[in-house]
Amino acid sequence: MSTKQYLLRDFQNTSRDLKDDAVAAFRHFREGISPDNANVKLSGKTWQLYTEAAEERTLWMSNNDGGVAKCGFLIENADGLTLDGEGAMLVTRGPQGGVAGLMIAHTLLVPIVIRNSRNIIIRNLAIDWHKPFMAQGRIVAVAANSIDVEVESESRWWVWNGYLFFDLEGVRVPMQRIVAVEPGTGALAPKTCDNLGNGWEMNWFVTKLDDKRVRLQGPMPEPPKVGQYILFWMAGFDTAGRQSSAIFIENSENIRLENVSIHHAWGMGVLAQLSRNLHLDNVKIEPRPGSGRFFSTTADATHFSGCGGSITLTNCVFKNQMDDGLNCHGNYAEVLRRFDDHTLRVKRGHSQQRGVEITRAGNTCEIVRQSDLTIVDTNRVATITDLNSETADITFEKPLPAEIGVGYAVEDMEFQPNLTIENCVFKHSKPRGALIMTAGKVRVRRCYFETPGPGIKVIGCADRVYESGHIRDMVVEECQFVECCQSPQWGLTSLVVAPEIHNNQTRTDAFHRNITIRNNVFENCAGGMIEYRSVDNLVLENNRECAKSESVKD
Repeated sequence: MSTKQYLLRDFQNTSRDLKDDAVAAFRHFREGISPDNANVKLSGKTWQLYTEAAEERTLWMSNNDGGVAKCGFLIENADGLTLDGEGAMLVTRGPQGGVAGLMIAHTLLVPIVIRNSRNIIIRNLAIDWHKPFMAQGRIVAVAANSIDVEVESESRWWVWNGYLFFDLEGVRVPMQRIVAVEPGTGALAPKTCDNLGNGWEMNWFVTKLDDKRVRLQGPMPEPPKVGQYILFWMAGFDTAGRQSSAIFIENSENIRLENVSIHHAWGMGVLAQLSRNLHLDNVKIEPRPGSGRFFSTTADATHFSGCGGSITLTNCVFKNQMDDGLNCHGNYAEVLRRFDDHTLRVKRGHSQQRGVEITRAGNTCEIVRQSDLTIVDTNRVATITDLNSETADITFEKPLPAEIGVGYAVEDMEFQPNLTIENCVFKHSKPRGALIMTAGKVRVRRCYFETPGPGIKVIGCADRVYESGHIRDMVVEECQFVECCQSPQWGLTSLVVAPEIHNNQTRTDAFHRNITIRNNVFENCAGGMIEYRSVDNLVLENNRECAKSESVKD
């Protein structure tokens, strides 16, 4: 079937829509034209993504704050659509009109949403925010328990009751966390970690000194230096500050992102869940050149939750985001109750797994003991009934072992993708480069890691973050690890393979197996090369450690 060609500008309604509103134009396209086998071109111009004409959907986005969201380019039930920016810039805007309010009062926009679709290509475009959900400032004074910061923000800011607030185009959001970074690169200041060594949970008391400067008061286990920069991370009082990822993909297959740049998102850059066969080539998630910013996304650059088939990343760059460059994992659902020999009531363990599909009828699941991650049963799902966004009843085909009940968790084994990462750069992400958990084949080749924590971490956890995936075949080769683990709070070695097992005495076998680390270079990294436990058949060969960095990637 031939591909139909369309220009987005031909669908603008200049008498009714806001100027250059891509959301309204694409909605007009959807309402009048079938998206199947269509190539929609954006003519290389700057488009605005306003919320005014955006369609709403309930999006339960894994590891983010789910709920009702406005959708920019809504690609739904489509087959064969190509969105070609031809060099276009998409600028995401806040709520228009009305009275500004706290973040919870507004439904924010997700720029590109792909749902229940196949054979989709997104190429040759960039995404940014008109008013980013972060700010920064230069440190001008440091005292025993305080720092003075000259605020650099694209948004209006003020101080109220000890909190620093920002007005992000109609959304008022308080600063909830800070990190210190080096000028020029945005690399994390050594040893400072979250909140200058205080960890995630920390409230700073803020005083306004004048129209440019604020004073932050609180304990500083690792004080920064004058001339370094503070990054202000914003979130509502009752959220994790992950409301608006740049590209969200759900229940879709054969999706390609090519030559896409994401300069900011209040959440993740690319988030995919319950999808198969995803390919990212030359995807760059980094601060917009010339912006002067030292931050990109407020969470992971890329995140793959409960996916299958193959995930391939080639020639990508992930820089200066506030969480991992990549996270690939499945999900554990913990057992609340056992009804009979076939049926369990389970709960999505993590609050940000709400609404995300646990498993499907006909799928194979493994049931593990939470304390030591031992697999005690492998069984097929006969039926699953979601009771609400948190709990579900699962009936299995075979009788369950007698011990299974509270203290156990269920993992779907169909959602285990093969993962390939080649020729990618992970730089200045906080805290890690890649967090990898899948039973599929994993290949990491010719990549560059320069991160304040481990370059690569492999875990598995059934009771804290509830992220699953025991490694069965993994190779890391011909990679560079440069100056990793300068903030030891996030990890002491460049590679970590360490499932969260609370009672290792009861395990009879290893959780991970068949991991090969070969022909890699570790340059000026703090700590050792690798920390590992509960691994069978770990092969380390022809790796080289050197004290001085020989080459640094831009």
